[in-house]
Amino acid sequence: MIIDRYLKDYKCEIQTGPDGKPREVYVYAGPLFDSSETKEEHKKNVIILTALSILAVALYILGLFFDSAPAHNWYAVLPYALNFLTYVFYVASVIAYMPIRESYNKRQKNAAFERFLPIGIIGGILSFLALIGTIVSFTKAEKLATADFAFLLGTVGQILVSVFTVVLGRKILKKVKKIETF
Repeated sequence: MIIDRYLKDYKCEIQTGPDGKPREVYVYAGPLFDSSETKEEHKKNVIILTALSILAVALYILGLFFDSAPAHNWYAVLPYALNFLTYVFYVASVIAYMPIRESYNKRQKNAAFERFLPIGIIGGILSFLALIGTIVSFTKAEKLATADFAFLLGTVGQILVSVFTVVLGRKILKKVKKIETF
């Protein structure tokens, strides 16, 4: 059974429908959140996050584009391949962060603000594991090709993107405050 962690934030109200019959309507009654970002800061952060997500996906594809020695070793390619999931969540979080709202419910806050930090950490860990696997495969390779360095460049670039994502995600999350509702 899947439990929706936001379920307790809604309450059921009986309202009269357009046909005159009563119907159950679920209304959000949980906490609301607000971001103290200015529109200029938000626009700048959207541009940076969009550029970082495009760069991360491009670096990811760069590493897979060429036939390299690390791509033939499971200990290098497995964490690299798992990083695909972090980029899916990364792009989805950037899209959720783009619109400016007056207030955010708990689900919107989680999608738009709280995901950048864990995405950056998990992506950084997976990229670091892929980097270790790449270095190990380099030590076992008889001859290194340009494609091997493309895989290495993609992995190191993904680590840097992850670090920037964590730093920016913490900065963005610090500006989110709970609105006192009575």
